[in-house]
Order: sequence, then structure tokens, then C-alpha cells
Amino acid sequence: KILINTNLVNENQISVVGCARLDFSFNFQKEIPEKNIILYFMIEPITDAPDGKILYDWSSLSTETSKHLIEYAKENPNVKIIFKGKVGIHERSILPKNLPKNIIFISGGPGHDFIKKAGTVIAFNSSAVMETIAARRNLIVPNFKIDNIKLKDYLPHMQVSKYYVNNYFEFKEKLNKYCKKNFEITQLDDEEKIFLNDSLGNSDGYSGDRLRLFIKNSLYN
Repeated sequence: KILINTNLVNENQISVVGCARLDFSFNFQKEIPEKNIILYFMIEPITDAPDGKILYDWSSLSTETSKHLIEYAKENPNVKIIFKGKVGIHERSILPKNLPKNIIFISGGPGHDFIKKAGTVIAFNSSAVMETIAARRNLIVPNFKIDNIKLKDYLPHMQVSKYYVNNYFEFKEKLNKYCKKNFEITQLDDEEKIFLNDSLGNSDGYSGDRLRLFIKNSLYN
């Protein structure tokens, strides 16, 4: 819309192919993950505006989620939990010095291989939410003390409310459910398809094919 409104291009010169990166996640749909692996995409504590102004402070949510996962790891030594951080944002030093042996901290790098291995993924305000849904992994979105009405426009994944956990009891209950039962491959429902289309324009895993076709047609037409 911005390109059209600024008269840089005509509408017939634009094709929305969707985010091709999401195709990787769709490729995991038919693969059974390893048992008892939980992947936590660590929450970014601060969301900044382009001018450096703080838009939202997720520090308390980040701290509480980590605390609950560490507690769960201590209670369930047979479960492996991966804390996946971002370079320049998450350091090992922000976590307690003596972590349970079944918690691993990894900083940097893409998360696709970890989503492939993990049966359960915890994510918030991240493209990892969409990638997890596309991969058909069990998804948990921490929602501790968050004002959903105030933030519904800022957090589009909040539309898919079935993934919320609002307190530690719900959090633990879902983790137990996902870790104890055999993993089942499910299909995207209508709400999830709409969500993936609205957020990344890709609800079928064929964005890469659409992009290649667009480039081909642009070169030869």
C-alpha cells in the first residue's frame, strides 16, 4: 500500500508472495520431534521505537517465564529445556549461576533446527510464534499479567488465544500435558490459517515457489 500510495509502482506490478522463511517450518509438519524437549525462545525484555524510545517493557514477563521454567526443570529432570537467546540481547549471565543440568542456554543462530527437534515451544512477541504454528509443534504463549485489550493491536499473535497461559498453574499443566502424551501431528485450523496469512502472508508453505514464479514472470514478461 505504501509503494502504491507514493506512486512508485502500479498495483499490477506488485505480488504478495508471503514470507518464504516460514516455508522451513512447514517442512517440519510431518516429522515427529524428539521426546521431552522444550524450546524457549527467550523474551526480549525491551521493545524500542526507531527513535530509541521504549515502547514496552517485558522485563517482568521475561523474568517470570524463566523462573517458572527453571522451577519446572527442577521438578522434571527427565525433560530437556533449551533457552534460545538472541545475540546482543540475552547473555548467560542473566540466568542464575547454578542452573539445573537439564537446562541448556544457546545464544544466536537461527531457531529452525531447534523447532524441528522440540515437541513444545514457548514464545512471545516473536516470529517464532508463527514458525511454531506452521511446524505444528505444541505452542505456549506466556501471558502473565498482560493487558490483552491494551496490547491486542501490538501483539497480533494474541488473536490465537488458545495458546495463552495466564499463571504458573496453567503453564505447568500444559507442559505436563505435552510432555506426557505422545506427539500428534495436527492440521492448521481456520483461525491459524488466517493468523499466518495476516502476519506473514504464508499459510501454506509455498511462499518460496510464489517468489520464484514472480521473478521468472518478471524476467520474461
